[in-house]
Amino acid sequence: MNFPGALPTEATRLGNAPTRRRPIGYDLRNDATASDTQFGGTLVITSGGDYALQGGYDLLRKLIFRRLTSATGAFFHLPKYGAGLRVKEPPSASGLGQMKRLVEDQVRQEREVKSVSAQVSWSPVTGVLMVVLNIVSTLSAEPLSMAYRAGPSATTF
Repeated sequence: MNFPGALPTEATRLGNAPTRRRPIGYDLRNDATASDTQFGGTLVITSGGDYALQGGYDLLRKLIFRRLTSATGAFFHLPKYGAGLRVKEPPSASGLGQMKRLVEDQVRQEREVKSVSAQVSWSPVTGVLMVVLNIVSTLSAEPLSMAYRAGPSATTF
């Protein structure tokens, strides 16, 4: 690719393009998990008939949920994206430390995340995987806490 006169030649080569950090922005609201009034993953319509938007911490939660539940490499253009947390695949006790590191590494890749610490636990009795995240982000001075609970009866975030 070459755009004579628009940018220096070295900036027009793939991988050398200038990058800009943009704010998180907005996305169409589609809650990942079901509620009393709506199925999970469906677009939300406002009382005025428009699609609802979400931004800030709500959008960051959605992006993190998507990242943690996507299989690693599921998006061909993002080969390292995804932690691959699965509801019906119980982790081994020795695998919890590895899962904790994977979750923290994945969440840290979201551009609005400054730091993250995760706690991962598994109950063989109830079959519930619990991931608790404590996040410091660029969005606010207030820390964000999230809990991901996956088990035989429901998945919630």
